[in-house]
Amino acid sequence: MDEPIPIEFQFTDEERNLAREEGFRRRRVNVDQGTEGRNNCEAEGDEALKMDLLGAAGEMAFASYFGMKNFLYTELRAKPGSIDLPPDIDVKTTDRHSNRLICQLDEAVEKRLVLVTIENMKTLIRGWRWVSECKRREWIKDPTGRRPAYFIPTVYLHSISTLAVAPPRYSLGVIDRRERFVYPRAASREFENWRVYWDERSRGIKEKK
Repeated sequence: MDEPIPIEFQFTDEERNLAREEGFRRRRVNVDQGTEGRNNCEAEGDEALKMDLLGAAGEMAFASYFGMKNFLYTELRAKPGSIDLPPDIDVKTTDRHSNRLICQLDEAVEKRLVLVTIENMKTLIRGWRWVSECKRREWIKDPTGRRPAYFIPTVYLHSISTLAVAPPRYSLGVIDRRERFVYPRAASREFENWRVYWDERSRGIKEKK
């Protein structure tokens, strides 16, 4: 089985700075609120900051590639079962290109997980997989002895070119399955049409209130 070809992503200076600011913001919030480390990871110190910065950077890479930066960093505090981007995307970012996609044992099966790896200033969007496809007994590992999870080999990931993301109206809970999904960059014009729709619809909702 061949591993899917990853997408190498290059941050702009603005994207890098925004991701860095978000990573530091998350760390401040977690410290102020005494939040425990997610998934039994470090709760404070350099390692905790590293994880927050990595997470923010991975989400930025994915959102930028798919033209979804308007939907970035909308959650001010991490909550169990939350998603990173609509309608069901969770971005999992690690600091080694050799690492696998990690899926928690209690992850909601309706999510799609995307693996992003960042190492030596190189960012790769590796692939994706439905959570329902990740839950195989043979993939359960507990390398740190803190919390077991599913560790999915990258050869089992779907190519990122096959991942469709929903148009903005999904964020409003309006689902019309007759309408096309938006694919990466090749469909940037179509996404712009959705963005205009979203802006107009948002204004309409505010006026009704």
